[in-house]
Amino acid sequence: MWDYGSLDCAQERDYINAKMKMVHRSMSDAEVASLTKLILDSQEAMRSYAKEQLRAHNISLEEAIVASHSSVSQRDIQRVFTLHEWLMKGYEKSKPYGDRTDYHSRALWVALGIVYYMRLTAAYRKAYSDLMDKACRLSGEVIFSQAFEDELKWYIDRVDLSLGIAKTQALKENIFATIICTVTRTPLIIVGAPGSSKTLSFNVTVANLKGQESKVETFRQTDQYPSLDSHYYQCSRRTTSNEIQTIFTRAINRQRSHLKNSLPIHCVVFMDEAGLPKESHESLKVLHYYLDNP
Repeated sequence: MWDYGSLDCAQERDYINAKMKMVHRSMSDAEVASLTKLILDSQEAMRSYAKEQLRAHNISLEEAIVASHSSVSQRDIQRVFTLHEWLMKGYEKSKPYGDRTDYHSRALWVALGIVYYMRLTAAYRKAYSDLMDKACRLSGEVIFSQAFEDELKWYIDRVDLSLGIAKTQALKENIFATIICTVTRTPLIIVGAPGSSKTLSFNVTVANLKGQESKVETFRQTDQYPSLDSHYYQCSRRTTSNEIQTIFTRAINRQRSHLKNSLPIHCVVFMDEAGLPKESHESLKVLHYYLDNP
């Protein structure tokens, strides 16, 4: 076994900075440096929160430092860039917050919210939100917490909901995350107690993202919101890796067919009750490849 290690803080900063310059060539060096710092601060905040949690479970300080470092990785940084690029594409097209808004900063706040903020518990969410709100304001116009709430509201106000469904905070967050992650092919795990709208949010998303057949005009823009072809799998304690592989293989083959016919459709696998399979069976290990290659 060989330990390849991981990027230290300076290497991570250089990686983010180089990536930022490559993606956003029109930005000034000062803007690039500011955006880079926000992503780097987010990475360090997640590690700090993870270390606190490990220490609270009587893990030694040395072990907690080592383990917490891997709580985030280059994958998270890449997801920030993927989401930022997708958000900017939509902002430039529709200008949802007016012509004078700094959409680069808004897109970054929202991307950071999806990648980092939404994974946290309530206490850590407040700490992270406070950290971002105090960070340098790129335009002096909007702070993280406001930008993120604006985005949640923008989506929940547009989705077509059946009568009787309350627009709770959990539903708003779950629908928002499900829409963004399905259209950008970003793996998503929603954790919550029964009745916290996990399955409902997916069903609402699939019902709304129907391409030209969507009831909502926004979601008829298939270059931004492709139609979803859902593949359900109900997990159980007896779930096997072969069963999971079968559902993903079916979705992949269907996606190839859509691509061959130039159809703006994304296949998405929904695994309900993914926490049920026995750990001893290691049936979820097969997911590693599919999550790394969505």
